[in-house]
Amino acid sequence: MTPSALADVRAAAGATAERDLILGAIASASGNRSAAARALGLSRRHLFRRVAQLELTPALRALATLHGWAAAPTNTVYNLRARLHR
Repeated sequence: MTPSALADVRAAAGATAERDLILGAIASASGNRSAAARALGLSRRHLFRRVAQLELTPALRALATLHGWAAAPTNTVYNLRARLHR
């Protein structure tokens, strides 16, 4: 395995672990992203950015539907971008 291929595998494994960690924290907080951010030691804004960057909105919708939580609006990513560029 070449060094660049190994780096790609490590990056993919890290992203998968981060996704699992974020989804687990949100599930543990019963869908409350503010509480999940506090549990992860992140700001609420940073958690929302990571959710957008990792494209976790569909997974969060599935969790919300499964557990009966209030789902995030469909345009969450666009709202985030609009708020960041003010």
